[in-house]
Amino acid sequence: MNATRLLKLADFLDQLPRQKFDFARIAHEGHKSMRDALKAGKHRCGTVACAIGWTPVVFPRLVRWVTLNIGSRDLDVCLRSDDDSIDFDAAAQIFDIEYDDACFLFDPGDSRLGDGATPKQVAKHIRKFVKRGGQPTDA
Repeated sequence: MNATRLLKLADFLDQLPRQKFDFARIAHEGHKSMRDALKAGKHRCGTVACAIGWTPVVFPRLVRWVTLNIGSRDLDVCLRSDDDSIDFDAAAQIFDIEYDDACFLFDPGDSRLGDGATPKQVAKHIRKFVKRGGQPTDA
């Protein structure tokens, strides 16, 4: 596992306004682009993302946003070096973890945090994963 990257994402999530986070959506551009949404601070611009959805801000050289559904404002996250790797597959590669671990960390159901989890709750979940060296044995 790339603990350094996971902890960097957790640090970012701790600073992210709740209004910019939706654990149930990869990324959704509202009235502002993804990068401009952060500049808007706590202003409700309709642009939100989950932990995976914000990875292009945290790791701009590794990850980018792509729109795969023409006409949709919903975005997927794609590795720059592998256009076929999106969302949970991309997360597994970025953080050097198994696909099941990516689901455990970033899927509301698999993480047991639920759709309404805050960015701080997800950050804490990531840190516990790193500290344990993986998923708990009862997961």
